[in-house]
Amino acid sequence: WDDLFLVGPYVYWYDSLYYLFYNGSSDEGNFAVGLATSPDGFHFTKYAGNPVLAPDGEGYDAWGVGGAVIIRQDS
Repeated sequence: WDDLFLVGPYVYWYDSLYYLFYNGSSDEGNFAVGLATSPDGFHFTKYAGNPVLAPDGEGYDAWGVGGAVIIRQDS
């Protein structure tokens, strides 16, 4: 799903782990949001369940989602 390109990284540090959210696309042109994690901020492992947010074929997000921004709630 992300073999064409990766853009728009957003890194969040929480509980001794870096969470890297990014936008990716395949040659089909559908944008989705992926996740990778890292204990040191240099070596990241992509989440096996990627993409974590993907287009559903209907409505405003039919062909793409993106712009990952994380907002922590409750402290």
